[in-house]
Amino acid sequence: SSQQLVDYKMLKKQIKLILTLRQQRLRDQNISITGFFLEALRKEVRKASRAYDEETRNVSLCIDKLARSKPTIGGPEKTEATAKLESLEKLAHLNREAVRKILKKFVKKTKI
Repeated sequence: SSQQLVDYKMLKKQIKLILTLRQQRLRDQNISITGFFLEALRKEVRKASRAYDEETRNVSLCIDKLARSKPTIGGPEKTEATAKLESLEKLAHLNREAVRKILKKFVKKTKI
């Protein structure tokens, strides 16, 4: 869900705002608006981290359930655990890439 992902589009808009203010020669506001971007990024990373923690708990519960059952090869418990683990990996990858790309864009565009 979007609640689990870093809001890349919102962060990209923050970078555009920094550039717009620079073009308007509002250099005195540059530091505060850059700080605003970094604070927004921090909040997004925390949001993604909470979602990751929740998904990790779900995977753990699924594995506990699998351990208590007498799983068969390809049984529903194993299928569910595998699906949850793959979902967790995808979530981590998407968020890592979003943060990596937005930081790269931030440095390139703002020259900070």
